[in-house]
Amino acid sequence: MSEKIQEPNSLDSVDLGQLADWIDEYEKRFGPFARLGRAGAFLATEEQEERLMREDADPEEKEVQLARAAQSDIVRRNQPIAQQVGLSLDFPAGEEEGEWAPEMRLDVGSGEKFTKYLQALQKLSVSQARGLVKVAEILAKQLTHGYDLSNVEDERLLELASSLKSITEEYGRLTEVNPTLQASATLLEDVRRSVNGRYLREYILAKDGQLLDPPEARTFGPGRWHTFMLIPLP
Repeated sequence: MSEKIQEPNSLDSVDLGQLADWIDEYEKRFGPFARLGRAGAFLATEEQEERLMREDADPEEKEVQLARAAQSDIVRRNQPIAQQVGLSLDFPAGEEEGEWAPEMRLDVGSGEKFTKYLQALQKLSVSQARGLVKVAEILAKQLTHGYDLSNVEDERLLELASSLKSITEEYGRLTEVNPTLQASATLLEDVRRSVNGRYLREYILAKDGQLLDPPEARTFGPGRWHTFMLIPLP
C-alpha cells in the first residue's frame, strides 16, 4: 500500500477511496474470515515486521501486535481527511485481552459536515465512488449491529440517526451522477425507513435471515418466498 498520508483539501476533491482500500486490505489480513498464520503486517514498516518476527514471543501475541500496528497506521494516514468530512475512525477493542478488532469502526462525528461534503460532490471519480460505497456499508452495519439501541445517551448513535435523512437524500442524488451508488442509496434508505418506522430490530432480523436478499443472491429472499409452503395443522 502507498505511504501517502491524506491531507485535507477542497470538499469536492476529497477522496475516501484510499480509506476504502486500506479497510478492505485490513479485513483480508485480520478480519473475521481471515486465516490464522498470516505472514507479517501489511502496513507495518519492514523494520517493525522484522523486529516482531525476531522477538521470542508467542505467535498469537505477534499477530496481535501486527494487527494493532496496522490499525494505528490506517487511522494515522486517514484521520485528517476523515475529520474534514465529519467522520471519525476507530478500531474497537476486543472483548478479551489479546484480541484485535476484526473491522474498522466509522462514526459520523458531524452529520452537518458529512452532508456538506456530499452536497459538494457534483461529479465523482471512480475512487470517490468506491469510498462512498464503503462508508455507506459501514454506517448501515453499525446502525444495525454496532450500537446499543437502548442507550439514548450514545452521541454517536444520535448524530448518525439525526443526520441519516439528509445523508440518504444525498446518496440518492449521487446515484444520478454515478449509478454504482444505487445499492448504497437503497441500503441507507432501507435502514432510514426502519429507524423512522421504529422497526429497526425487525429489519435487522430480516436482513440477518437473508429475507431481504435480491433474487440473484440465491438465498431465501423475496424472489423465493413463493416456494415456502405453510402446512395446515390437522
